[in-house]
Amino acid sequence: MNEAPKYKVEVIEQFIDVQLEGCTVRIARDDFNKGYLVEVWPPEGTGLSSEPVAYLEVSGAEIQEDL
Repeated sequence: MNEAPKYKVEVIEQFIDVQLEGCTVRIARDDFNKGYLVEVWPPEGTGLSSEPVAYLEVSGAEIQEDL
């Protein structure tokens, strides 16, 4: 039987960090509050990169608050 994935969620001002076993996913409001930026970062402390390894810009999006 597979183990459930380990994760940690942090909500910090204008963004949400979801730390998974192999990466961190950050969801942030853009500078104009008209959309979101989704970034994928390598695991902390690995020294692999100080920049996101992937990102996606979403404009005109809304997050449903009652999830």
